[in-house]
Parts: sequence; C-alpha cells; structure tokens
Amino acid sequence: MPSRRTHQKSRYGCINCKHRRVKCDELRPKCSNCLRRDSQCEYDSAASLRWIHGAAFCQQSTTDDAANDQQSGTVTMERSGLMLPKRCTRLDDSVVPPILNLVDLELLMHWKDSTYQIFCRNPHTHTIWQSLVPQEALKEPFLMHGILALSAVHLAQTKSMNLRPTYISTAVSHQNQALTTFRSSLHNINASNSVAMFAFASIATVHSFAFPQEPGSPDPRFTVDDLCQVIVFAQGVHQISVSAADYLQNSIFKPLLQWDGLEQRLTDDARLSFEKLREAIYVLDTESTHHAYLKTIDGIQDSLAEILGGFHGVAAATRVAIRMPVIYVALLRNYDPLALVILCHYCAVLHRLRHNWCLEDRGARAARALWFIIGDEWRHLMHWPMQDIFGPDFLARLEEISI
Repeated sequence: MPSRRTHQKSRYGCINCKHRRVKCDELRPKCSNCLRRDSQCEYDSAASLRWIHGAAFCQQSTTDDAANDQQSGTVTMERSGLMLPKRCTRLDDSVVPPILNLVDLELLMHWKDSTYQIFCRNPHTHTIWQSLVPQEALKEPFLMHGILALSAVHLAQTKSMNLRPTYISTAVSHQNQALTTFRSSLHNINASNSVAMFAFASIATVHSFAFPQEPGSPDPRFTVDDLCQVIVFAQGVHQISVSAADYLQNSIFKPLLQWDGLEQRLTDDARLSFEKLREAIYVLDTESTHHAYLKTIDGIQDSLAEILGGFHGVAAATRVAIRMPVIYVALLRNYDPLALVILCHYCAVLHRLRHNWCLEDRGARAARALWFIIGDEWRHLMHWPMQDIFGPDFLARLEEISI
C-alpha cells in the first residue's frame, strides 16, 4: 500500500481554513477553498507580511531541496524571495513575448528630439510634427515607416562614418515598406487617413532630397539626373497631398496648410540675372515652352527673395520643385540648354539653404555638374548663380573643387 503523501505544515493559512481545520493553499487574494465556498478570505498579520515578501505565494520546495541547501550551505534565489513567484512568471503557451526593437525606438526618439524640426515653419507647427504626426503613425504603418526612414537618414549624417551604412540600410528598408503600403492607399484617401497621407507626402519629399547620392560617376549628367529624379518624385507625392489637404481644413492640422506672409528681398545682381533669363526666353521660336520657362523662373525668384528676406526653411526649396511645370521638367530631362540654365538658378536656392541637413551640398554638386554639361554659348547666363555658390573666382575654383 503506497505511503501517504506528506506535506510541509504551514501556520500561514487563512483564518477560515484554520477554523475548519483544512489545508489552505495560501493563494492571494483568495485561497481556493474560500473561492470555492464563495466566502470571505482573510489572513492574519503575520501571513500578510510573509506574502508581501513573496514566500507564501509560491509552493514550498521539497524537503529534499531543503536538505540539499543545508548540505551545500546555499539558498536558491527563488526560495530566498528574490525572484518573482512562478505563478507570476509563467506565460500561457499561446502568448508570444514582444520583441523590443531598440533600433526603431532610437529612430522614433530621434524624430521627437530633432528630425521633426526640419518641417517646422512656425511655432504652430512644432507640436503637430513632433507629437501629433507620430500619433497618427500609430494608426497608419506607412507613416510610421516614413518617420523611421527619415530619422535613419538623419542619423546616418550625424553618427560616425562606420555606422553610416547600417543607418542607410535601415532607411531603405523602412522607406520601401512605407511606399508599398502608401501606394495601396492612393485610391482611398478619406477623412480617417488624410492626415497620414499628407504628412507622409511631406516626409517622402524631404527624404528624396536628403537621401545621399550614390558614389559619383565621372559623368556630370549622373548628378543632374539625380536631382531631376528628386524633382519628379516630389511632384508625384505632392499630387497626393493636394487630395488629402481638403480634409485638413477643419482640423487641428490646419496650420500645416497656412503660410505666414514672408518678406521678400532680392539683390540687384540676382534680379538682373533673372531678367536675362526672361529675355533669352523671348528669343526662342517655340512659344509652347514660354509659359513653362517663365513660371519656373518666377517660382525660383520668389523662393530666393523669401530666403534673402529671412526665411530659411526647407519648404523654400521643396515648394519650387513641386510647382515646376511638367513641360519644363520634360525639357530638363532632355537636357534642354535653357532648362539647364534655369536649373542652375535653382541650385543657388538649394545652396542658400545648405544649413538644412537634408540639402547640404546638393546645390553645389548640381551647379558644378551643370557648368560642365552646358555649352559655351549658354554659360554667360549662369555667371550669377555660379558666383553666388562658389564665389567671384568660381572659374578658377571649379577645377579644384571635388564635390
């Protein structure tokens, strides 16, 4: 006949079990006996103190374990009360512990600490970009991926060179995921996702300017083509933001659509250079391109005047890009000489905004490439932007500068 199973006696059971002279399993806040009988379960003060330290909440170890402890002179962490009780630490088999992605957390923190500021035109937009846009990203994954991608590009420029490839790789991964999901929502812009669509369009535009160029080709057309692709991409996502903007008019995000009156100034040299461009346009025979040329020149001149008037936000550059007429962009991609000369003036705008981390030397790179692409008969129209970027002795410096 098997021997009766023994158990270690305890004096810390609940009051009801003591009165009924039954074994108490000492579960909190209600033991199993009281739970089954639906009766009030109370413990005396000594038992409560023991429970706080975690000893009564776990099953006692076997007498063999106690004997081993006595022989070895050690006490296990579990029995000493330094670890959480097993009933607290045991997970259901169906529960998958969350994985903490420290890289993404770093990127999100960097957005809230620094990256968001690139979009802030005035105090009214600070809270929107720093806090409200990330909140929207919790509902729309493509926006969150866009935020993380841009933060990764930003960190790639601020961290040590050996970490740069890692951050760039992370940025590419997030941006690819963002664009995939973003494209699937293009035909369903509504009130619930309009903020995310608008914000992502802005983020993607800055991302296109900020993403570092691939290792340079000796062909200067490589640099010009890269800037053209940035302009085309910016125009594409801008069409989406226009559709989404209608839903923002009566929301807390309305400040994103508002522009304060900006002071405009223009130097005499700059004004003269733009006038020469307009004169060159009227000499051409193709009137179909006149409007596209003139509209582009007006946009660049207005942007430069705002910069000289004191506005230094990156929007001064992105607005010009998204408003360039389609005809002008087509001429630019075909290396039309006058279109290239006009683009060189846009490079002066980019260079004036080089303190923005997403632009840096992009304007100088493109201007230098344009000078070597354009024919001699057009270069006189490029003197002012080249001097504005490289200085009055730009001709001597161009061969020395490696950008």
